[in-house]
Amino acid sequence: MKITCLERRGREGTMMCHVEKILKTKGIVFSDFSTNEPGDAFFTTINDLPKNISSPRKVALLGGYHLKTNGVQPNMPWDRLTHVVFISTFYEKIARSSNNIKCNASVINFIGGCPADPDIFSPILIPKKIEFPLQFVCCAKFWKRPSKRLRQTVKLFNEYILKKYPNSYLHVLGFLVSEDKIDGRVIYHSKSHHDKKYVDIWKQSHIHLSLTALDSGPMTLNESLHYRIPFIYSNNCAAYDYISKLGKCGEIVEIDPPISDARTCQKLCPITNAKYYDRELDYEKIMVSVDKVINNYDEYTSWSWNDQLNYDTIIDKWMNVFLT
Repeated sequence: MKITCLERRGREGTMMCHVEKILKTKGIVFSDFSTNEPGDAFFTTINDLPKNISSPRKVALLGGYHLKTNGVQPNMPWDRLTHVVFISTFYEKIARSSNNIKCNASVINFIGGCPADPDIFSPILIPKKIEFPLQFVCCAKFWKRPSKRLRQTVKLFNEYILKKYPNSYLHVLGFLVSEDKIDGRVIYHSKSHHDKKYVDIWKQSHIHLSLTALDSGPMTLNESLHYRIPFIYSNNCAAYDYISKLGKCGEIVEIDPPISDARTCQKLCPITNAKYYDRELDYEKIMVSVDKVINNYDEYTSWSWNDQLNYDTIIDKWMNVFLT
């Protein structure tokens, strides 16, 4: 089977490339739309669906690209799509609340390691042990997305975590610097997130921090689970999906008003409410979750991949989308 892709080349590490990597294990062939080679299915993550597509199946993969516009990119060509795949049930709920989605739809959570990892689909199965000094990690395009809350994450680490767990380190991945920058015990790693260094950082880390105001994923969540690193996440994201399927694998901290529909999403959108989301957080409340994970670390790394969420299940779901 051959799948023709739009918006793929030059975007290694994006959701579409992630799907390509996992389906290639089943012999699926991918080609660029620019080659004008018709495939058995057409695959896109954007709403620009060319009208001359002859492929019998037209599949769209939707993450939170435009959470500020009622949860879905405007003018999605629902009537011309065969199937829509949402990155999480959290995001699907927001999107469905304001869109009449008549085509077939699925939720397929992402799992898999760092794009540069040769074992991207061979997760760590042995429960991770905690070691000191602790290594914390956070990852995001902070210079583009203030709602990722880098400032608050660094403050949490410097003023709260270090006081209780001295000699710890915070690794900030995906920062816009030409080379690594060290500020005290915070290390800012350059944006080349596809190299082996990133894989090593994930493997050595103990806790993944994400205080992001709103995220349909995030994609780094699946990397955290791949390397069996417990996460501490804010409440408006897909972390609920993974905890409901795997059990105790991380903590969710209620630090923002809950967003569960498009109207609330638009009202509380981080892009249009930047000042509100740049406020100081309840750091003591977040520290309760930090302490909980550290003091019960074995419980947060002893979960098992199950029938609801494992690599075979994910592959079968994608094959079903494209073949049936």
